[in-house]
Amino acid sequence: YTSAAEEGVVYAIFLAWPELGFLVLGAPDVTAGRTKVNLVGYPEPLQWEMFGHQGLLVMLPRVNIRQLPCQWAWTLKLSNTF
Repeated sequence: YTSAAEEGVVYAIFLAWPELGFLVLGAPDVTAGRTKVNLVGYPEPLQWEMFGHQGLLVMLPRVNIRQLPCQWAWTLKLSNTF
């Protein structure tokens, strides 16, 4: 994770694309109805939901990862987290 506190943004970087199509993030402090999750380089916001005490569950788009700007690492941008 890295953040831009003055912008209320947290970036989550992951190095392996999950085969099941979702990612569980444990650390960000998010607010339902306020926080927005985007995959950098993908045009549409992603759906997410609270995942109990474990954090949040982010549903990744069903795309061929070769269509994304990078094939080795991906970044989620979580807006309105502070």
